[in-house]
Amino acid sequence: MLGGVLARCDYLLIEDADLRPSDLLAHLEAFRLLSQLDVEDLTAKMGLTGNYAYLIWNKGRVQPNLGGERIL
Repeated sequence: MLGGVLARCDYLLIEDADLRPSDLLAHLEAFRLLSQLDVEDLTAKMGLTGNYAYLIWNKGRVQPNLGGERIL
């Protein structure tokens, strides 16, 4: 699913209450996307306490300078 969305756009922002970093990485691994995508965790940068936020993009694209923590 994520691979299909990122085939149509440059960056994908996900905000979700239940999607922990380990869950996101497990999903990307299950669908063999780890080598194709980069992920930045924006949760702390955005000051979120009840939700998680991630910016995802295809490797090779310009990395945005949003101040999050790179997790992939």
